[in-house]
Amino acid sequence: MDWRKTLGEARRRFTVAAAILGGAAAAAAIAYFTPNRTAAVLLGLLGAAAFCFLYLSRKERSTQAAALWFALGVTADAAYAKLNDVAPVTIAGALMKIVDAVVKLGDSMLRSAVAIPPDARAKISAVTPDFVWALILGVVAFMIIERLSRASRP
Repeated sequence: MDWRKTLGEARRRFTVAAAILGGAAAAAAIAYFTPNRTAAVLLGLLGAAAFCFLYLSRKERSTQAAALWFALGVTADAAYAKLNDVAPVTIAGALMKIVDAVVKLGDSMLRSAVAIPPDARAKISAVTPDFVWALILGVVAFMIIERLSRASRP
């Protein structure tokens, strides 16, 4: 293998590792220094940005459009349910259950490793809907921004 290829591959791997570590450091700082609801919203937006710019931006335009319309549909269903005082039956509810399960798993893992307050899981579970809706609305916003910026290019 040529040394230039080796150097290029090492640079690419270093960039990916630095981005992952930077995102993890930002998430830890947000969780530590901000109130619970604010942290949930900021982490949702951080997750949406990572999903859109690191994953969806590499997909075909039809896949990007499907993700955008899916997120808009979930949001519209939730708005309709809110206006008519009924519970929304969407993917958002399933996503909230997944996030809650991840929180429970992380709580049990952290509890075995370090001493954390007993009410930590309750505090995190209380702001799970904020995180999920920030994630969904962040995906909508970032996808629209990306589509508009592509449309304005010559």
